[in-house]
Amino acid sequence: MKLEHILIHTNTIPILNMNGNQLDEIKLPEKITPTPRRRCGCSKSHTFYKGAGIVYRGNYTNTIEDNMIVISQNACEYQKYYIVYPKVYQKFGIFTFCHQPIFSDREGGCGAKERNLLAMQKKFELSAIKEITDIIKVPIDGHKIYGYRLKEVKGSYKDTLRFIEYILSEDFNSAWD
Repeated sequence: MKLEHILIHTNTIPILNMNGNQLDEIKLPEKITPTPRRRCGCSKSHTFYKGAGIVYRGNYTNTIEDNMIVISQNACEYQKYYIVYPKVYQKFGIFTFCHQPIFSDREGGCGAKERNLLAMQKKFELSAIKEITDIIKVPIDGHKIYGYRLKEVKGSYKDTLRFIEYILSEDFNSAWD
């Protein structure tokens, strides 16, 4: 069996609640293959679509509800439990609940903390993003999908050290992306 026969290729991103009910959907200009454990699918044209859904495997919360399965309890006060909503486990989409309680991003989506992506891509000299090709509205408050292409990046440990030094010396040590 070929790998392409078992991968998802879609241009439709469903918006689902914790019970698996589809509330809406977004159409992308091209089909993507979702990246496991990431909210960033990639197209055959090598355009990445950040915030275009995720294959759901679990999320963090500080409160427990009956419709959750608790996977683990964490020592962190800001994300006490790693849980799963069983009705959406392994489903693909953007979900109406947050991935982490400390951020407003919905599971699989890009929320308000990514709104600086455009400006920072130009300002941040060592950005791996070559160009932002599209910004797609999402029917969730403050959310968008960002289409972008990457630079061809080759690196070594010296490049990593230069990158860390640059982030710290230029005061880019923040959650803009």
